[in-house]
Amino acid sequence: MKDQIKKKLFDYKSLESRLPKKILRTRKRSNFGGFDDDYIKSIGGTRTGRTVILPGLTITGKKKCCTYGGNLIESMTFGVVMERFKKNPKIIERRGNRLFPTLYEDLKQLANCEFPNFKYNCITVNHNVLGKRHLDGKNVGLSMIVGFGDYQDGKICIEDKKDVSNVYKYNIRYKPLKFNGSKEYHWVDGWEGDRWTAVYFNH
Repeated sequence: MKDQIKKKLFDYKSLESRLPKKILRTRKRSNFGGFDDDYIKSIGGTRTGRTVILPGLTITGKKKCCTYGGNLIESMTFGVVMERFKKNPKIIERRGNRLFPTLYEDLKQLANCEFPNFKYNCITVNHNVLGKRHLDGKNVGLSMIVGFGDYQDGKICIEDKKDVSNVYKYNIRYKPLKFNGSKEYHWVDGWEGDRWTAVYFNH
């Protein structure tokens, strides 16, 4: 069983009253939301199993792979990230901090109230995303996930690493759950209503 906080300290209703109607739609990795075959076709890609190959070669002569070929979903990440493709990369703020500043402040306050000793540098918010069985491959160490919004069901399912036939299901609405998403396969049960989740992690 995982560590789960069941005594509510944070005012979730106040957070819910300030939620945006929607957040930006973005493409995630296909292991999370499934492949968008129409999109892959539109960019000239071909899919073999879980690999999407694009026309042409990289500058080093290797095949071009499409990393983000998944379906469009409402998802936004807050916090900080290391610059990519820079000789001397700097740590910069993610664009979610600027686009949704009120939500970002609310999410930090949630963490301060519910799990003040948990260290993180990123927060991903997902809105009505039915995550398929996957690993959070780029996350480092433990994550904390919590659900909010007006919904029923939608439990997170976590597969037992020692016995894949054994699946633990957790109601995370207003109940933060700590787990290792980079090593434990997990997915989401279906739900009714408007489901939001926030995942706190290190990248």
